[in-house]
Amino acid sequence: MRRRVLLWSAVKVKSFLGPSEITDLEAALGQFILYEKALRRQEVGRTLWLAIPSHVWSGLFREAIGEMLLEDGALRLLVIDAEKETIERWIPSTPGET
Repeated sequence: MRRRVLLWSAVKVKSFLGPSEITDLEAALGQFILYEKALRRQEVGRTLWLAIPSHVWSGLFREAIGEMLLEDGALRLLVIDAEKETIERWIPSTPGET
């Protein structure tokens, strides 16, 4: 099941290397919205995920602003360990789980 989900998914990776994580988040969200709308028109059925480093998940997304962004489930995140090149978690949930 997971392999099928990945085949029908697209991932936008953001490194958050700028001087301000908030500025990087603004850019990432703008790109996510733009790419998601374009993807819906051109490739119906594909799902866009925003990949973020684990330090951004444990920092910015644990603050009020991050929690607010996740409230409605519209933002789909892959929390990644860039050094190990692994996915640590899927937000809102791991595909295939109930």
